Amino acid sequence: SVLYYDGLVYMANGGGIVTAVDAVSGDRVWQDRIGGVFSATPLAGDEKVYLFSETGETVVLAAGSSLSILARNDLGEPVVSSPAVSDGRIFIRTEQALIAVGE
Repeated sequence: SVLYYDGLVYMANGGGIVTAVDAVSGDRVWQDRIGGVFSATPLAGDEKVYLFSETGETVVLAAGSSLSILARNDLGEPVVSSPAVSDGRIFIRTEQALIAVGE
């Protein structure tokens, strides 16, 4: 799945390659291998892009014109479903649990 956020289109593939493309011109802004296998839809907000890997790692990127990994968080279980957002929380369904992140 792809994500549009603040003028860029972000995508991550099964080979752990993440790409940001300018939404108007279609030009690649950056691309890099960050590891992981990604099938869940990325999520964005608060100037961050969240990627959820099938191994259960959440990778948080700074949104923008260069790759900056802000955090890597291991959820301890596989994640293959796309996240949901409600009332300022991110809901992530793992293989065995539903995790709510936020206040």
